[in-house]
Amino acid sequence: MWHRDKDQQMAFEELKTRMCNRPILMNPNPSKTFYLQTDASTTGAGAVLTQEAEGSKKHRPIAYFSCTFLLAEVNYNIYEKEFLAVIKAIDHWRAHLIWTKEPFIIKTDHKNLMY
Repeated sequence: MWHRDKDQQMAFEELKTRMCNRPILMNPNPSKTFYLQTDASTTGAGAVLTQEAEGSKKHRPIAYFSCTFLLAEVNYNIYEKEFLAVIKAIDHWRAHLIWTKEPFIIKTDHKNLMY
């Protein structure tokens, strides 16, 4: 039992260290283009909202989002799950995305949704 507590403490310290290192979240700039990256698995979805950093072409994260699917949503096919991940992410960050001057760009790895 002592080893488990020690392992958990080490994992917690590692998590703290990684959360404080780059890439650190930056504040959103409504005059810049937002990039929404989504992905779905069999039981849930995740997304990252990014923007280009000042003076750089690299994208920096603004916020992260993850959710688990409802029991009915778990039965969806992969196309529907990938699209549901996009819908849930847009709904989650609606306050950021609704007032943008530039249209936001959705990036997904699912080929059917790219068209």
